[in-house]
Amino acid sequence: MLSSCGPARYLSEDEKLFVKSKISVDKRKTDIITLKKYERISPNKKVLGMRFHLFLFSLANPEKEKFPHNWFRKIGEAPVLYDSVLVSKSRDNFASYLADRGYNKVNVESNVKTTKSKAKARYNISLGEPTIINSIRYAFEDTSIQKLIYSDTINSFLKIGKPFDKVMFQAERERIETFMKNNGYYRFTREYIYFEVYPTAHPLKVKVSLNIKQNLTGPFDPVLKVRKHRQHYINNVTITPSITNFEGIRKIDTVLYKEQSIVYMSERIIKPATLVRANNMLPGSLYSLKNVDRTYNDLGSLGLFRYVNVDFEESRVSGNEALLDCKIDLSMRKRQSYSFEVNVTNSSNDLGIRGGVVYNNYNIFRGGEHLQIGLTGAIESLENRLKQVIEPMREAGVTTKLETPKFILPFKADNFQRKYKPRTELSLSYNYQNQPKYIRTIANASFGYNWRGNIYNRHTLHPLDFYLVKLPRVDSAYIDSIYKDTRLENSFENHTILGSKYSFEFNNQQLKRGISFVYIRYNLESAGFLLNLINKRSGWGEDSLFFGVQYFQYIKTDIDFRNYNIITPRDRIVYRIFAGVGIPYGNSRSLPFEKKYWSGGPYGIRAWGERTLGPGPYFDAGSFNQLGDIKLEANIEYRFKVIWKLEGALFMDAGNIWLLEDAPELPRSGFKFNQFYKDIAVGTGIGIRLDLSFVLLRTDFGFKLRDPSIEGGNKWTFRSPERDFWDFTFQFGIGYPF
Repeated sequence: MLSSCGPARYLSEDEKLFVKSKISVDKRKTDIITLKKYERISPNKKVLGMRFHLFLFSLANPEKEKFPHNWFRKIGEAPVLYDSVLVSKSRDNFASYLADRGYNKVNVESNVKTTKSKAKARYNISLGEPTIINSIRYAFEDTSIQKLIYSDTINSFLKIGKPFDKVMFQAERERIETFMKNNGYYRFTREYIYFEVYPTAHPLKVKVSLNIKQNLTGPFDPVLKVRKHRQHYINNVTITPSITNFEGIRKIDTVLYKEQSIVYMSERIIKPATLVRANNMLPGSLYSLKNVDRTYNDLGSLGLFRYVNVDFEESRVSGNEALLDCKIDLSMRKRQSYSFEVNVTNSSNDLGIRGGVVYNNYNIFRGGEHLQIGLTGAIESLENRLKQVIEPMREAGVTTKLETPKFILPFKADNFQRKYKPRTELSLSYNYQNQPKYIRTIANASFGYNWRGNIYNRHTLHPLDFYLVKLPRVDSAYIDSIYKDTRLENSFENHTILGSKYSFEFNNQQLKRGISFVYIRYNLESAGFLLNLINKRSGWGEDSLFFGVQYFQYIKTDIDFRNYNIITPRDRIVYRIFAGVGIPYGNSRSLPFEKKYWSGGPYGIRAWGERTLGPGPYFDAGSFNQLGDIKLEANIEYRFKVIWKLEGALFMDAGNIWLLEDAPELPRSGFKFNQFYKDIAVGTGIGIRLDLSFVLLRTDFGFKLRDPSIEGGNKWTFRSPERDFWDFTFQFGIGYPF
């Protein structure tokens, strides 16, 4: 990077590239990451250990303005040059910040090492002893709020024995403001709170007084002789689901429903009950900022509105009574929409195209119901490893899903409904698969619920998940091979699946703040238990058949963990780990075909085509349905803005699938703790994304780094004469891979 072809070639003799800074603190508990934010000079950022953006910038000739030089300068990062003044300002910033955190006699020293073209800085920080809070007292001009404030001191950020930290003092003001607003004090702000600090006999200990002023407005209380802070109660609630074209307004229709007024500017485009269920501010209830936020979230989650605005107006303030009128304005979104999805993969001369169209109606029965109808189709031209062209694979399917924003139960659950905002789901689907060796149809019916646990997590439960799988045609030679393959045993006969499944989803993304976040999804499903119980109790014959049709028994569980690390508004690194296992039991010796794991493709290990990797080191030149009972996968992807709506990506994928145990016809395909790591496939590549706001088009070029199917001990493609590293796999998809 610093050779004659790197950025150093444009440095003058007195300029040095700032390549490293390190902060050492004599107390380990100090947050180095936070300290870094106060550093005035920091090296060029690294991506996967390389200064990628600096390298791009160095490719531009400073004497040329035309493409590609101007483009390299735009997406690259100019070299950070060593500046002694900025190092000095960094020292001052560290000292000031640590003094605010309560430390006395903070000493910050800097040591700079230089070579001919580089400079490194090291900051050594000695904190000294902190000032400690010795006692905390509260003083109230308005004693009517004293009991309420005391009831929540357990959550205070200020603690006796803790450092005198100015950051925590500000956080405490914000905490009390939020607490008061959640308890009806609509007009209360942090400006009413101030602190006084008194010395003690000990030089490093102080006494703190937290003071709260009386209300600056409102009527004077003759008893307390102050202006009291008053709790506000919700009075009138008016909800207006408006339309955007006011010229189309012919009449205004007001409906009173559960003491709330619904004002329709035209037709009754949404039922009053749906709007009232999503509103958490009920007439007569105490004002709460938490309920305001929940109302925004609940109305937004209906998917019916372009924006939501909640406003309040004081309707009466007299004596001890303070009332608020609440007005909720809603702007309806388009009721219907269409979306498209296309995936293209090209691996080893096999070209596959998968596409679909999805129709959405977000208010089909005027109760916030979401109807989704999807049509999918796929075709893949196949060429086996003997370079013989065979019949292409074809697939078509239709899926219908209806979701309603309420619990459909045989009993009332009003409290649960209001607190957790459940939804009921019903889905039906049919899929037709025409493979060279068989034709399969899969019908599915599913019924279930999903509900919110809190603002970050959601639960989904499908007590009924039913599949009926039929095979109108199976090649006779293929049948013979299937009975020798324990992976596929019973999978190519007509069968049914009746089970239940549960999912837990966690997502702490905060869209407006642009900070790093985590996504987790856990799935658990079980099938066959109920049918087996019915068979045993009824005595209807063979355990493995239900009305003459084979059924499966199994348990399957997996987890998907993702960490979205936002470096700057223009670039981020995403990490993903997936692990899953399916275990047959009872009358089943294998998982059903449609429930097995597979790997490869545009949303998996992208250096391999869809369903072409594994299990383990196994490789079948004539098979395009490599399936397993266990799946492990890890991905890392660096995403960065290039220019306009164009984004770039560098990625690495690793993983594989395995059987629960070795199959006679597939040696070493079973999962073993002492050797599974030897079967890990590794791929890398580059990607280009076009973000059009309403859709993101993605292309990935995947290169095999480590192929477990290579015979012998050396599995790395760039060292093996059996593989060509530059034989890439092309993937095209809609949306990010994860």
